Amino acid sequence: MERPHTLPDGYGADIVVLQPRDPHWLHAYWELQPSTLARERTAQLVLRVCEVEGPELGISRSFDIGLPAGLSAWTFQVDPSGRSWLVQVGLKTPDGKFHRLVQSNVVRTPPDSPSEQIDEQWGWLPLPSVEPGASSSSR
Repeated sequence: MERPHTLPDGYGADIVVLQPRDPHWLHAYWELQPSTLARERTAQLVLRVCEVEGPELGISRSFDIGLPAGLSAWTFQVDPSGRSWLVQVGLKTPDGKFHRLVQSNVVRTPPDSPSEQIDEQWGWLPLPSVEPGASSSSR
């Protein structure tokens, strides 16, 4: 009997991935190696959420979310919608210094309003003709 394939618990890399859930919520998941976390034993694991803008993706504002030990994912609210974001997972020391461990991809939340783009290219497609008494399996 063949054993079913299972996913590994981790892939041996320090990484964080950011995904938009909807116009006001983002989801991040990460993997950090024990050797990476051992750098600062007195520091707290923090998810730094950064709004970015411009071609250089400069950080316009940020806020921190303290993370309980052992977590590898977090869903959180952002406002306003229609903005670009990235996250950094890092360690924050008792004196407030932030040491970035990994940085995510940049995502853009969708707007929370209808699109301003109006598609005026509507048209009618002809329906196939069906003979009276013909079943769909005879076509």
